Amino acid sequence: MAPDGLEPVRILLNTWLIPPGTRQLEDRFNDFLHLREVSGEHGPLLREFRDDLRAGMGARGWPDERINTWIDRCGIRVTVEGGQVAFRHTGTPVGEMMTAVLHAIQLGHWRRLKACPGCHWVFYDHSKSGSKRWCQVAKTDGPTGRACGTLDKSRRHRARQMLTVPAVPVRPPDVRPDFTALEPDTTWPQ
Repeated sequence: MAPDGLEPVRILLNTWLIPPGTRQLEDRFNDFLHLREVSGEHGPLLREFRDDLRAGMGARGWPDERINTWIDRCGIRVTVEGGQVAFRHTGTPVGEMMTAVLHAIQLGHWRRLKACPGCHWVFYDHSKSGSKRWCQVAKTDGPTGRACGTLDKSRRHRARQMLTVPAVPVRPPDVRPDFTALEPDTTWPQ
């Protein structure tokens, strides 16, 4: 789970996924709208926001101009309340998500929301170093679980093995050994 209000953003981003079994893109955005009881009028903008966030996930951070564009589109303004910075918006679902993103940027948590390079599942990196790359290293949630890290490590290991295994020498088929040149061993008693 992602902290500081980022979990709804992570869930939104994972409505677009590539399941490990089929490796075929599935868009579950309409299920998200239904479960979150989001009205149809907000759907197209929320989908555009999701797609824009996903496009930025692979770019090692979201470019500032994209963030500023969404700040303007959501009508977000910065206020100070009780000595703390707060973000206000017009009350749309996209505005809620964008304020969560801004709060995460402010706290330094946004960079830990990452997309797995194997299956594109979005996860929050809880590791101490913040350098986690894969969604999972081993299947942990049943037969539909992800094991992208394990699959990649196996691929790299096999590739290294192919480079280091010496080739078995093969004698050309037309060369036959000449046994006539061998002399009998006379050191053994007859």
